[in-house]
Amino acid sequence: MRSKKLLAFLIFLIFILSFAGLIAFRAHEKALKQKVSAQEEKAIPVEAFRVSYTKMKSSITITGTISAYEDVDIFPRVSGSKVIKIYKEVGDFVKSGEVLADLDTEMIDVQLKQAYASKESAKAAIKQAEIRVATLRKDYERIKKLYEEEVVPKQQLDQIEGEYLIARAGLEAAKKKLEEVEALIKQLELTKSYHRILAPVSGVVSERKIEVGEIVSVTSPIFRISKISELKVKGSVPENYFYGVKIGMKAEVLVDIYPEKHFLGEVRLLSPTVDPKTRTGEIEVKINNQDLLLKPGMFARIKLDLQEREVLFVPQQALRRFEGTGRYYVFVVDENRRARIREITIGDRSGDRIEVVKGLSPQELVVLTVTSAVKDGALLDVKEVTIE
Repeated sequence: MRSKKLLAFLIFLIFILSFAGLIAFRAHEKALKQKVSAQEEKAIPVEAFRVSYTKMKSSITITGTISAYEDVDIFPRVSGSKVIKIYKEVGDFVKSGEVLADLDTEMIDVQLKQAYASKESAKAAIKQAEIRVATLRKDYERIKKLYEEEVVPKQQLDQIEGEYLIARAGLEAAKKKLEEVEALIKQLELTKSYHRILAPVSGVVSERKIEVGEIVSVTSPIFRISKISELKVKGSVPENYFYGVKIGMKAEVLVDIYPEKHFLGEVRLLSPTVDPKTRTGEIEVKINNQDLLLKPGMFARIKLDLQEREVLFVPQQALRRFEGTGRYYVFVVDENRRARIREITIGDRSGDRIEVVKGLSPQELVVLTVTSAVKDGALLDVKEVTIE
């Protein structure tokens, strides 16, 4: 019984040793194969360059809608008057000073008629007062001379002097009355002029808010005029370009209706902040429109030539695109001289140089000569070159 147990143990031990030997042999065999495979793998010869900065002057085109540079609301300068005639309609071009509408002047005309009648009465009163003053002045001078010759008593001189002074005061009062009437007439004439509504600026009538027969109020606008000799267009600039836009920068404005014509503009306003949702900053471009070809509401493209800036770049030949997408990548050489796919975000182009916005760091090695043999993980024989 004991010999059987010993035999079984020996058989088990032999099995274990045989199995361990087999595992060791296969591991050794695999290592040998890997060593041979590594020795047989050939490195792919490629050229590569180190990512660096370059100066790039870029331009961007953004879109926007043209609008009037200034809209002027026109308020009547009198209340309670009725509209009796309208001369201009929406869309009409008007020059500064042109008549837009007339208001009823019946009440003001009555007041003016009365004021002019009062003026004539005041002028007649002045004429009579002047005659009386002249007569009394002569009488006063005559009596004064007689008094000095002791022909008449002092009482008679005092009496004529009093009458003369009263007449002079009456003349001054009549003149003051005339001045008051003339001031009233001037005010009434001015008020009457307010009943004719004039365009304060040149432009296009963009709104008419009154009808014939309506009563106007100084608190409610009756017309709106859009100044279109100068226009503006607003647009949103991506944040990575926004810092390059400056107030006073020249711009080209393009519209589809005039494909061959470039309208000159100038950046007049910059948003102080970037919208955190859209990652854009708003700008406003002022457009010279003296020939009045452009109209508010037109769709426009704004082209801006940005200031020169330093950017990371890769040559066009190093850039690859993921098939069927708008995403780009390059092959970066890792520390083991193997190719690694790296997705990048690109920006502007200048010749064959492509701006890298995201995905690469300065001094990283990027493969230039990409062939079908270069794949992710491929061993590379790198020849480093410089890009002029």
